[in-house]
Amino acid sequence: MFSHLVEYKVVVCIQCECAIVPKQFNTHIRVQHPAISSQQRKQIVEYVKDLPVAISKQEVSYPNSYDNPIIGLPVFHNGLKCIWQERSGERCGYICQTRQGIQKHCKDSHGWRNCQKRGGNVRRKHQHSDNRMWKEGISHQRFFEYIPWKVYFEVRKQVEEEDQDGGKEELFNRVLEERIRRSDEVRKKREIEGNSSRYQPNAWLDFTGWEDHLKGFEKESILSTIRPASDEVREKVDDGPLLESDEEDAEQDRGLAVACQATRRLIRKAIYICQPGIVGRSALMYVNRRETGEADNERPFYAKQKVNTIRKYIDVWLKILRYIWRTSDLEKESRPGYELTSKQERYLRMVKKTAEITESKEKGDSRGREEVGSQRRELEEEEKKKRQEYIERRLLQFYIAMFDHHYKDTEYINGVISALAVLGLDTDNKGWAPAENFTPKLSAIVTVMRSMVLYAGHTHRVHAIESHISEGFDRREAEKRAPSVFDTVQNLVNRFMTLTSFSGKPSPMDTVLHMRTYGMKIRYTTKGEARISWQGERICIDKISFTIGDIRAVVHGLHETAKDTLVKDLLLIEGDREAEIPKFDLHRLFDNAAEMGEGWNFIQDPRNMWSVNGERWMWDRLSRDTSVERKFVIGDLRNVRHRDGIVWNEKSVEDYFRAVKRFKEELFILVHLTGGAPARGTEIVSIQHENGNDSRTQRGIFIDKGMVQFVTSYHKGYSTSQKVKIIHRFIPKEVGELVVRYLWLVEPFTRQLRIVARGESISDCSPFMWQPAPEEEWEEEEDGVEEEEEDTSVNPEVEEPGGEGEIRNNVQNSQFSGITISKKSPTNIDGFWDTDRVRRVITKQTQSRIGVKITTAIWRQVYPAIQREFTKDKEVVQKLEEIYNSGRNPAQHQDDDFQARQSGHGKRMEEMMYGSLLSESPFYTTSEKDGFRKVSSDWHRFLQFESA
Repeated sequence: MFSHLVEYKVVVCIQCECAIVPKQFNTHIRVQHPAISSQQRKQIVEYVKDLPVAISKQEVSYPNSYDNPIIGLPVFHNGLKCIWQERSGERCGYICQTRQGIQKHCKDSHGWRNCQKRGGNVRRKHQHSDNRMWKEGISHQRFFEYIPWKVYFEVRKQVEEEDQDGGKEELFNRVLEERIRRSDEVRKKREIEGNSSRYQPNAWLDFTGWEDHLKGFEKESILSTIRPASDEVREKVDDGPLLESDEEDAEQDRGLAVACQATRRLIRKAIYICQPGIVGRSALMYVNRRETGEADNERPFYAKQKVNTIRKYIDVWLKILRYIWRTSDLEKESRPGYELTSKQERYLRMVKKTAEITESKEKGDSRGREEVGSQRRELEEEEKKKRQEYIERRLLQFYIAMFDHHYKDTEYINGVISALAVLGLDTDNKGWAPAENFTPKLSAIVTVMRSMVLYAGHTHRVHAIESHISEGFDRREAEKRAPSVFDTVQNLVNRFMTLTSFSGKPSPMDTVLHMRTYGMKIRYTTKGEARISWQGERICIDKISFTIGDIRAVVHGLHETAKDTLVKDLLLIEGDREAEIPKFDLHRLFDNAAEMGEGWNFIQDPRNMWSVNGERWMWDRLSRDTSVERKFVIGDLRNVRHRDGIVWNEKSVEDYFRAVKRFKEELFILVHLTGGAPARGTEIVSIQHENGNDSRTQRGIFIDKGMVQFVTSYHKGYSTSQKVKIIHRFIPKEVGELVVRYLWLVEPFTRQLRIVARGESISDCSPFMWQPAPEEEWEEEEDGVEEEEEDTSVNPEVEEPGGEGEIRNNVQNSQFSGITISKKSPTNIDGFWDTDRVRRVITKQTQSRIGVKITTAIWRQVYPAIQREFTKDKEVVQKLEEIYNSGRNPAQHQDDDFQARQSGHGKRMEEMMYGSLLSESPFYTTSEKDGFRKVSSDWHRFLQFESA
């Protein structure tokens, strides 16, 4: 795996095709090659320590330009080599891979000046004189990927010998490949065309006007303005590759990485304070308005998006910042035609100046950090914190100024709207992003800007309170005198955060909201991508296919496996002792869906006459069944006089828990595949088998007319809508019996074992059938970027929101500055469930049984296609449309029941308020449940379950 190149003093990882810095060997193996055990890793690291390798960059030896390429390292043919010759006769020989990089080198090292003008028409550029001092098309290699050690060196270009028979074929192939490469480069560099003819209609592009705004600019050049800077620390969301020009740190990018990192911190803090307990519910409701003069908005601003969603939002804002940063200083003809107002220019200059000084300060601090004592480090950390707060304050002022812009002509006079046109370029195929893919970016603009307005109101109030305290008022009086968060938010919202309705003026937010509304209309009226086709009874999706018989084989085979696991591994009944399994009749079980008591489920319904006490049956077998006792207990219990004298066989207990985990995975797949229209992974793991703590949530497993039903109320849109969506999924009798036996007999015994063998408590047991994984939270900030010390004092005067001295960042304590990730442990014996685990357990079973990996996403596509193809019941098809279209079928529900109409109300009102049965939940009606039951029953018949 590793090769020691003695003559060059480096060790190359053959698999990764690069040399490894000695100090990074341990980390490289651990991260890039996790299959290598820790013991082997230590041995490799110790072995490398004794090799004659370069400890510093200067000790590395490099080959000569006439040497052959080094085997095991990639060869690049796009190098640019500096041909400057010193007076001594020595050539520079510096090599990089981009024009920007070689230009910067020649400028900084040799005083070169570019005589070719920037911007303008690309065709005219070729008429300019060219004074380049580098050579292109150099074959080169590199040892290290690690940027501080990365050096490109020239190698001899290899010319393959052509044999007589294949020479012509090789020649023609090379000619074709070269032509294709050149045409591809031309395609990438082609200019953006304006509006297409009327024979090429595209309503979305006609509405946005992106083509006209970016007409005449090269796509690659425009896209380069939004890519990350070289020193930028990126989130997990991939926001584009780091270009070689970025690694060379182009002059125009000075401080950009600092500003981007400060923007990340600013958005995190802004979204975090959007809570009723911090800014007040009235401010949250006011900032969520779309129209100033409209009636009160009843839905407060929602700011509890998942961490990954916030990362995507941040990515959009960083691209806007990079675009404005890199283009604002260019001549007007060299960039799209937006203009900054004087206020916007002033704040951008402040941000740039602060970021550039901060960058220099940080680099200086890092060089001397190891030499200072602990007290000096504390002072430096405090200064760093002040610089961070200062640049965040300047950025907030800049962003508010960008939206506080009432334009009189075209909306593209604003820099943010111009940046949105650049974001509209699809980076995958270099075309234009369709409406359905672009609306999330617009939502990122709206959500983050609303949080910034709330953040501005909050910091404005805190600043005013501190100012009054400094004047001699006590805190109570200062809080009375300071303006409320609502006052500031109301002012900013009315100025630039709503639509133009009710005498408003055109602003960027008005444009964004209209664009998002139009994009959502297209999104909901455009049919999704077609992925499924039929070949007889074989269904094909993407690159896989399987038959209807394969689906049935998976379901029935899995049912037999799960049943065997339940009986032998969980109920511990072997051989011909199946008669000992406690019996029950599913059709005779009762359930009270209206019971909301904490910890209640159908097992506790007093009308159910169970054959055994499920709470004690397995536990009592410890003392009655010798084989069970020997499995879990070590020694002879007849000699034990005290309960603490029981020695539990920890290995057997853990083996039992692993069997429970395996059964629950098998049961999960059975429920998912047999319940009808499949739920999303995040929805099915929200089901509880008993009512939640303090009766906050109701269970999701019920008995209804001889069938077990799984009911989900959570859905992906709940967070923003705050409305539950009740979906019923009935499973076949054969699968339902497995569920009942598990909850009746196994779940109580599992809890008892955890208490006595592990020392856990009742509170450690979760009511979730499959416990959802905790949501990711922000980690402690460790990669912050500092700001300069200049002007860190804050003007004590309370200025107008958005002014230079107004927004003082008070987010200094742990309540805001560091949001740590929670280290929660699962309270279910089978651990946490997330969408990744759901996908893995399903693909594992389908791969092992039919040789095809069916994921949860594929199954959600395949299921409706199968049932629509084979069902004979029109009502089932209608219900499927209702489920998948997230709405009610008008044709099905427009006629209310005549009996309900006679009593003076609608059918739904009658079912919700009158004549309710104990078998009905307070959250849904009988007709809704029966409709879902029909869909599930039809699917059971298709799967050929005997009970159906």
